[in-house]
Amino acid sequence: MSQIRNASDTTCKRLLRDGECFADLCNALYFHGRQVIKPEDLISQENDVSTLIGKEPLPMETKRYRDIVRKASINGDYMIIGVEHQSSLDKNMIIRILNYDAQLYINQVERGKEVYPVGTFVFYTGDKEWTYPKSLKE
Repeated sequence: MSQIRNASDTTCKRLLRDGECFADLCNALYFHGRQVIKPEDLISQENDVSTLIGKEPLPMETKRYRDIVRKASINGDYMIIGVEHQSSLDKNMIIRILNYDAQLYINQVERGKEVYPVGTFVFYTGDKEWTYPKSLKE
């Protein structure tokens, strides 16, 4: 089972790294299929979302990585889009996403960079129907 999950994860990450696939998926989810995000307007971002403590980097064992992170130009404005691939049910997924998004905001401020809005979605490929919350409101 672990090998199947790893193969699924690798395949999904490869698919989402493709600019056209990533743009198409984001356009379907965020813009009802309108072609707002273009593959050539995507910029790969560092996927390390570990919170910096002061200016010191964290040890490797405490680092957290998102599956895919891209900065997208949307009508001239930028947004950071994170994607998490999930092949099994995880009741805490919404909290993980909240944590990842918060860490991205913190890192932008700590590094003195312009702060862009952050949006995240989960690309779930499991066999069972997702029965856990899909939003914080739920």
